[in-house]
Amino acid sequence: FFIKQQIIYWIGQGLLALDENDQWVWDIDKIRESNVLGDVVSMILEKIKMLPVSTQRVLTICACIGSKVDLDLLGLLFREMHLLNDKARGNEEVEEDAISVALQEMLLAYNEDRTEVAFVHDSIQSAAYSLLDPKKLAAFHLQLGRILAQNLSHETWEKHLFIVAHQLARGYKLISHRDERVVIAGRIFLRAGDKAAAASAFPEAKFFYARGIDLIDNDEDWESSYQLCMDCFSKGAEAAAIAGDYEQMDAWLSVAIRRSIGLDDQFRAHYIH
Repeated sequence: FFIKQQIIYWIGQGLLALDENDQWVWDIDKIRESNVLGDVVSMILEKIKMLPVSTQRVLTICACIGSKVDLDLLGLLFREMHLLNDKARGNEEVEEDAISVALQEMLLAYNEDRTEVAFVHDSIQSAAYSLLDPKKLAAFHLQLGRILAQNLSHETWEKHLFIVAHQLARGYKLISHRDERVVIAGRIFLRAGDKAAAASAFPEAKFFYARGIDLIDNDEDWESSYQLCMDCFSKGAEAAAIAGDYEQMDAWLSVAIRRSIGLDDQFRAHYIH
């Protein structure tokens, strides 16, 4: 993979070419001056920067989601991001062209049934991710999470819940509106925590419950969304206990016990302890 990418890069830069006799010729001094010899991520990054903006957008979206991406999910994100950035909704033709370029450049590849695309190598994902401004990463992930949370159909919601939750988890600290914080805490993070706990993935469940707690841990939310707060703290404490994080368990349980307003919730908290 690394050798192939370097050769492709050198050909693209005119550092390696066929002469009139179909013989390979190269300029070793310029190859050495290119500063990418042995640095595959930098080389791929330079290659990506020369691609159309739409293809770069496809690659950065994919890099944020993971090593492989469902095509329907990618299409939804691409079209909505196109609308936000270019003030015009990306149509299917633009989307297909953008993906096709990434496939032709051997940066992405289809799975067997052509329902997903995946990065050919993790260094490509790293290079694509590095295109994003580090200062704007959280906002970009939050944007992706919001698009998915607002547009996924009921049929695909459960399938992609973890993807939505992970995107929002990387940008949730930027959420300022109280109503949105409560909705995301309950509809996304609590449900993702429940799903992870049901699969016995308790460290991941604790992670999601913690994100929910971060969004709602204030007096106003305890008064208006009591059950949501109690669920996040109690379930978070239980997941922390099973994951072996007893310090976090004690911290969340102490809040749950102090805030509980009924015998059932007090018993629930003491039972976990």
